[in-house]
Amino acid sequence: MNRQTIKHSCNPCKYLEDISQLKRVDYFQFFCLPQQYNVDLNELNQHYKQYQKFIHPDKFSLAADQLQENSTELSSFANNAYFTLINDLQRAIYLLKLKGVNVMSEDEQTFDMEFIEIIFSIRMDVDQCENIDELKEIHSEVKTELDVKLTSLKQLFEQKNYDDAKAEVERVVFLEKVINEIQEKEMSLKM
Repeated sequence: MNRQTIKHSCNPCKYLEDISQLKRVDYFQFFCLPQQYNVDLNELNQHYKQYQKFIHPDKFSLAADQLQENSTELSSFANNAYFTLINDLQRAIYLLKLKGVNVMSEDEQTFDMEFIEIIFSIRMDVDQCENIDELKEIHSEVKTELDVKLTSLKQLFEQKNYDDAKAEVERVVFLEKVINEIQEKEMSLKM
């Protein structure tokens, strides 16, 4: 496979000569994907692997200093783009940012008090739980709720309802934090 096998408009090698072009490209454009929440992950993986074959800094170890620097910067950009788009939550946050909606701003957070009370209750249950089986049951329930929220998020993006998508992203953030806490508790109970 050579440079010509990648679609011309998606060829990451064009950035090696002029790295400043990256400032005008979003992560979706970089991987030649439509700017939408529902991403074809197989296509993303395929582009990422192809790109890394051509732009990985090891390929430029004997090249001129500027080309080495550009390769490192381009590879870093590709990694950041890939790991943002492959993750449902990070992709949602990034897409909202592109749409002018700032999710993580403390000034603009929309707190759903009923949801926060539920999260607080779950955290209390996790904290007090001393039985691994009960903890696994809580984990399963929270994971199911997370899946429901991610499905809802997909629908909200399809409807271009970015305000509600922002609120749903905030709920997903809370649920992912709870899942991390549950996993930590599971580890401590296994010891």
